[in-house]
Amino acid sequence: MSGDGITSWLPGLQGQLDPVQRWSAARDPFSSTGSATVWVVVCLVVLCGAGLIVLGAFLYSHLRRQRQRRQFEGGAEKLGLSPQERKLLMVTARLSGLKRPNAVFTMADAFDRGTQRLLGSNQLAALGDQRRQETAALLQGLREKLGFQSASIGNNITAIGVGRLEDGRALSVFRQQAQDHFDAVVTGSNQDGTELEVAPAGAIQCKPGETWQIRMSDEGLLWEMAGSVVKQMEDRVVIRPDNTVRCVNRRRFARTPTSKRAFMAPFPFLKDDYTIRPPSFLPATLIELAGPGLRLEGSAEVEPGDKILVGVEFTEGRVLEGLAVVRRVSSGRDGAAAVAAEVIGLTTSEVGELTRETNLAIKAVEDAGLTIETASAGEP
Repeated sequence: MSGDGITSWLPGLQGQLDPVQRWSAARDPFSSTGSATVWVVVCLVVLCGAGLIVLGAFLYSHLRRQRQRRQFEGGAEKLGLSPQERKLLMVTARLSGLKRPNAVFTMADAFDRGTQRLLGSNQLAALGDQRRQETAALLQGLREKLGFQSASIGNNITAIGVGRLEDGRALSVFRQQAQDHFDAVVTGSNQDGTELEVAPAGAIQCKPGETWQIRMSDEGLLWEMAGSVVKQMEDRVVIRPDNTVRCVNRRRFARTPTSKRAFMAPFPFLKDDYTIRPPSFLPATLIELAGPGLRLEGSAEVEPGDKILVGVEFTEGRVLEGLAVVRRVSSGRDGAAAVAAEVIGLTTSEVGELTRETNLAIKAVEDAGLTIETASAGEP
């Protein structure tokens, strides 16, 4: 059809419209059949806009998750967490309800909330008691690495070493690789506890380098440590324990009043007077005992965080001498300072001795008809 043919019918069509219709057509050129096309275009524009918004939100969320992941990994790297510990901490952070997983590094309440939900979950319960115990032990290790332990004296004991274990000490061993659990007894130990010889209750086969989780009890405390197998000799196995052990049951030592002659001396790392001289010991009185937690009254001028040398006369003519960290200082009787301190650098057997002394002090108080406070240890 020629151009003239196409346009020849337009005057006739225009002639069929009255002036009002012509005016309406001029004002709304997209009326009639053209309106459907316009709505399609509008819908497409709206859909494209919505798609761009959704895509932008997805990209923002993805970048935010990546940033949070980097922050979380950075915090885990600073603490030296293993891949297993990082995975467990991430699960704990998610169960705690935190929007930012890296916040778990500084929020003890959130960590505790996530821990409780994880240990109480049906998924973990379905894996069995042994796996639940392993998870609980890992979580306790994470708590310590995150620095969420309270400063209570006697409740959360600091840096306990293995020390020498006497022959015949009963042990409970879990072999992680073999998923095996058995009892054993100590048959040899060097003085610092860096090597331990044990006799398993039954026949086992183990390889050098495999990891054991070892538990033992002493004076009502349950201790746990990790150790690696050095060698196997017939019915004996030599293992190398980790440098420190931890108290699994976190027993709260009873806080008992007492009155024993003592002394203490400030023991700073650096001094400003450029003079080398022995520590200056000042007389003091031990007024409360809670395992490794001591409360002394004396005239020594110390502040929380300071180190002090302490000596206490215990029962049967024995004397405790050790290094302690000051946790709190308050006003004592007759103007003296009441110093709450925690003895540090202990071994499990030494903690057991302090527990024994605490129990003897409790018995003496009970025999005198006095009441023992049941508040947690380390809060004198």
